[in-house]
Amino acid sequence: MTKLTLISTIYSLEPVIICVTRLSPSKIILL
Repeated sequence: MTKLTLISTIYSLEPVIICVTRLSPSKIILL
């Protein structure tokens, strides 16, 4: 996987990660 693909994947996942951390911060701490 190239650097560009990795960066675009991170950017596309960012909103999902933000939603998850807002909904369940305790799960993130466990991770």
